[in-house]
Amino acid sequence: MTFGGGWDIALDNQPSPTLYPNQATLYPTPHWQNEPEQHRSPYLYKAGATLRIASGIWFVPDRHFPVNTVFYVKGSRNGTTVIEAEGQGTNVDLPVKGAYVSISDAPKKDDTSWSFPNNVQYFDPFRIDWEISVGEEIYQAGYSENPVYVCLKGPLQGQYPLRAIAHVACSVGDASTPEAAFANSWSLFTNQSLQLSYDSNRKLYYYQWGTTFQGNGIRRVPSDPRSLVVNVATLLKLGTGQCGAWQDLLIKAAALNNAVCERVRIEPISGYGGMLVSSWFDWRVPFSWLSEKWIIKFAGPGAEMVPAPGTLPPDVFGLVRNDFRGIVGQGSSESLHGCPSEKVFGLHLIVKYNGNYYDPSYGSTYTNEWAFQGNLYAITKQIGLYMFGGGPNPMVFELDQPNGLWIKPWP
Repeated sequence: MTFGGGWDIALDNQPSPTLYPNQATLYPTPHWQNEPEQHRSPYLYKAGATLRIASGIWFVPDRHFPVNTVFYVKGSRNGTTVIEAEGQGTNVDLPVKGAYVSISDAPKKDDTSWSFPNNVQYFDPFRIDWEISVGEEIYQAGYSENPVYVCLKGPLQGQYPLRAIAHVACSVGDASTPEAAFANSWSLFTNQSLQLSYDSNRKLYYYQWGTTFQGNGIRRVPSDPRSLVVNVATLLKLGTGQCGAWQDLLIKAAALNNAVCERVRIEPISGYGGMLVSSWFDWRVPFSWLSEKWIIKFAGPGAEMVPAPGTLPPDVFGLVRNDFRGIVGQGSSESLHGCPSEKVFGLHLIVKYNGNYYDPSYGSTYTNEWAFQGNLYAITKQIGLYMFGGGPNPMVFELDQPNGLWIKPWP
């Protein structure tokens, strides 16, 4: 059985996530199939769309039928007929005596087509009970069950959404406006534990503990660390991703429901600097001849916190300590450390919708840059490098004044 009139859905685990969506690998068709292999593929419709199906149904009648016999195929959902069409039948003797009936691109035969509701829905499953009739003879022909998503708009022409994108867009249903649909999708991010119910409640992470920057993206060119690709497909491939991947997930899910979002970035205003994600503590005596400046020591040249630098205790980074129970990121709410593995960034990517700022990496909402700064970051400015004790990658930072960051379009 194959759905029509909507969109196929792409696998989360793309063989080549750096090529998505140009070369997406889709769930197999027919969408429902028992033999020779089982298919239970999901499908996406637009709200209000007519259900259309092409199907081949095997059943075992009491007798053989003449060549020109007209079969009627009916599909029902919860007692309501959703598909009814004439079918072409074929008698089969081997290996099992029976008959095969096929229908093509069928709505209901009386043109009173069954349509999906005019709001967001997630049918899990969308079950159709099938029967075949010849005159007064009626034969039960089993059922089909598929996950079916219903969105307000749909993907761009020629593109197919990843399953996770469709799920975030539609799994919290009943919204009839883009604003309500966005709010429903956003509710999946706010407890910092976004899980994919269709994939054994698989949890996705923002910098899963123990991973580095390089471990949260996929290199387009394996030998070139600068070719790191960070998008929703890499997040789903690895299970953990950077802020750009989480931004990509929310924006693409919102777009299926016609909620147009803006990609924006947060970065320090003054010079090349960094942002320290709360919480850091034990700001002891600063670097003696540079007032209000501290040496912060990292594990690698990109300000990596993993692994901990040198032989220091794991929470000590130069002259400051890190509270590993700081701001909670996606997937880290139940971890031993309670926060993402990396907490020092040169910029951060978020989403703007209807005048508000949404940070899917942390499940937080902000009304302006001052709220973002006050609730999340201690803003810093890097003023130089200082080599001491042979340790790896020390940097000298100074604390900036309030409103020391800006928000602007990305890229």
